Amino acid sequence: MTAALVACSEPAEEHKHTMNFVEAVEATCTEDGHIAYYVCSGCGKTFSDEEGNHEITYESAVTDAVGHTLTKTEGKAATCTEAGNIEYYTCSACGKTFSDAEGKAEVANVSVSAAGHALTRTAAKAATCTEAGNIEYYTCSVCDKMFSDAEGKTEVTEVGIPAAGHKMTKTEAVDATCTEAGNIEYYTCSACGKMFSDAEGKTEVTEVGIPAAGHKLTKTEAKEATCTEAGNIEYYTCSACGKTFSDAEGKTEVTEVGIPAAGHKMTKTEAVDATCAEAGNIEYYTCSACGKTLSDAEGKTEVTEVGIPAGHKLTKTEAKEATCAEAGNIEYYTCSACGKTFSDAEGKTEVTEVTIPVKAHTEPYTAEVTQAPTASAAGSAELKCPVCEKTMQTITLPALTEANVENGTYDYTVSYRFSSRGYYRDGLYTYADPDVELEGFRVQGTGQTMIQGRSNFQFRNASSATLSISVPTTSIDELDEETNRPKITTGSMIMGAAGWYKLTVGSSTDVAFTVTLISPDGSAKDFLITSDQLSATFETVTASNEYCMLVFHSASEQVQLDITVEETTVPTVTTSEEISITLPGGNRGLGEAVTMMVGNDIEAGTYRLVFSGTVLLWRCNVSVVVNGVTYNLSAKPAEDYNGYYVETEFKPGDTITVACDAVNDLTVTAILEPVSE
Repeated sequence: MTAALVACSEPAEEHKHTMNFVEAVEATCTEDGHIAYYVCSGCGKTFSDEEGNHEITYESAVTDAVGHTLTKTEGKAATCTEAGNIEYYTCSACGKTFSDAEGKAEVANVSVSAAGHALTRTAAKAATCTEAGNIEYYTCSVCDKMFSDAEGKTEVTEVGIPAAGHKMTKTEAVDATCTEAGNIEYYTCSACGKMFSDAEGKTEVTEVGIPAAGHKLTKTEAKEATCTEAGNIEYYTCSACGKTFSDAEGKTEVTEVGIPAAGHKMTKTEAVDATCAEAGNIEYYTCSACGKTLSDAEGKTEVTEVGIPAGHKLTKTEAKEATCAEAGNIEYYTCSACGKTFSDAEGKTEVTEVTIPVKAHTEPYTAEVTQAPTASAAGSAELKCPVCEKTMQTITLPALTEANVENGTYDYTVSYRFSSRGYYRDGLYTYADPDVELEGFRVQGTGQTMIQGRSNFQFRNASSATLSISVPTTSIDELDEETNRPKITTGSMIMGAAGWYKLTVGSSTDVAFTVTLISPDGSAKDFLITSDQLSATFETVTASNEYCMLVFHSASEQVQLDITVEETTVPTVTTSEEISITLPGGNRGLGEAVTMMVGNDIEAGTYRLVFSGTVLLWRCNVSVVVNGVTYNLSAKPAEDYNGYYVETEFKPGDTITVACDAVNDLTVTAILEPVSE
């Protein structure tokens, strides 16, 4: 350190620094340094210059430690023969070594000494045909190297001795038969004695023999020989050797198993010609053994049908309409064998009459004046059939007078029979004008008129329907033979569903009507409609059938009819319990009838239909109709029988109608009682 004297200040007493120089010290890796500076020994202040002009602090003169500059050395494991080292860091500034990257843990020794070999002995092993062997050697568990000596001085890389390989002899394959054993193809090693299925000796086998297979037998059932086909005995066939045996064990071989066909035993049947009524047959042969029929004596051609059916040899005659000049005929078929005639091509329905008679002449007739009348003489006119032009009637035309000639037209009246037919259309009955026009003359007809027509009355899938028609009636010369009344056909009804229906007829005239309902099978049922009884109940058996309705009446004037048909229900009378019905009063005449039906729980037989009710015993007369037969039951004393009854045959579904002449409506009970024979 060097000292110098300087004035500390201007005044006399001014301090003079006495400087001491401090050498600079460089900072190291771990210790701080400082720059060169001066210290006044008098005042203790620190300056950066010797003159003391620039005062500094001690702290500003200090330079920080620079820290280690470390380089990493990777760790290296020691081997059996070479040393290694730990991972460490070396400071390039101070040369020290550290175990951490921060340079905090200084280490003096970084080396790891060589470990030396850790040897394990493997004993020598001789090689075989299939497995390699090896020499005696030592293996280090640390470096995995192999050595031929226990000290690990002589390293070796090959210690194995290769397998010697088999010394093979081939034996050819021999197929086994059903009775003798065989063997597979195989190879035998003369060194180790083992057997292999391949020449390379990779697959060892211990069994090379194939035992005798034995027969593979399939049974064939015995089959009897027939007339045409051979049969056979029961036998067994080996699928391996193809031999046949008579036993399931295959011990008894047979060479013949077939049984020859026996041949037919024939009986001949002669041919018989068929007639119209009787069948015939062809010539054929029957085998008594198999029962078959054959057409030849050799039995080669089997036939299943030998009969010749009976049948007519029919020739068709086309239908021909009859005219007023010539008769016609229906379509028919004539058999050339028996001469009979039939209405069908199959000859099932024989007919004896095929002719349609000559038709009535067509009306209205055409009129032809044959002699014109004059003022002094009568004339004549012929009425001819317009089809055949036959003169049907000659009428006299009276002589002309001023009284019957008007505007050149001659009017007169003549008795002339004609028929007028008309039809119902929209509820009104219309018919043709009966007047006959002659050339310049008008003939006004009088006489018979039969009114017939067909209405448009039908309904389907509805509960009721009503038809209202106006029926004009003219003077009638000829009436219906049975009823002595004019006949009017109201038309057809189509029922909506099977069941019971109620028919009501209303009339603008107080007359009696008879309504006839004709079923599809042709059967008819009559209902009497009067002013006291305006309705009747009937049953339809099948839905959607068409029923024809005829109305007979006794009116001689135009009649307005209202006919209603509606679905209804009827009481069912059985043997199990009484039913209650109400009979409308008739005020001393029969009231409206009530319809009942016999239930399905009875068997057909004789029953007593019993009606009970206090007032019945002495005040009323009862009408009972069973299947069209009327029973009139008069009032009886109470002690005679407790009610009314009808004893007759009944069956399920029978229809019964009951009416009484009570003053007021009457409620009664009804039941069926079986009658023991």
